[in-house]
Amino acid sequence: MAKTVSYQIEVSFDRSKIERGLLTAAKEGIREVQLKMRDQIVAKLSTKGTGKHHSGLPNRSTRPGRPPAVQSGTLRDSWKRPPMKPKTKKGKLIGTLKQSALQSPGGVSAKKYGFLLERGTRNIKKRPFLKPVTDRMSKGRGNSNQVTRIMAKSLKKKATALNGAAKVRRIKVD
Repeated sequence: MAKTVSYQIEVSFDRSKIERGLLTAAKEGIREVQLKMRDQIVAKLSTKGTGKHHSGLPNRSTRPGRPPAVQSGTLRDSWKRPPMKPKTKKGKLIGTLKQSALQSPGGVSAKKYGFLLERGTRNIKKRPFLKPVTDRMSKGRGNSNQVTRIMAKSLKKKATALNGAAKVRRIKVD
């Protein structure tokens, strides 16, 4: 009759170190997502117009449905500020991108002007620049979407750095 051998392994975890490390990694990942989105928004707002040249504007406008062309550069510049630090609220980690409160030459805030261009009005047809960026960043399922890939990379990097957070304390062989 064969003899059975059993193993008992006791592992201890530094739970707070792991939690702090993963929270830090998540914040770093969100920050990277924010920067990537901001850069893509600025790129969308840096396009040249291919549509009609309206009197009083320095450049051609874009066709409706396309991101707005640069006229004064105020809208584009309003997105160049650094993203806000991610915050924890009700158990969720939230990263926020905000525009600067720059004024366009017509006296309208860049924030309001951007909203009007994004959504359109009776007189201005939609010229979306935010939705295409968010759609592109979150396109795909699972690991194929950019946000998931960035977050996974950040968490994996930190998990590797947390190598000493769990230790085998005892192995017992019967």
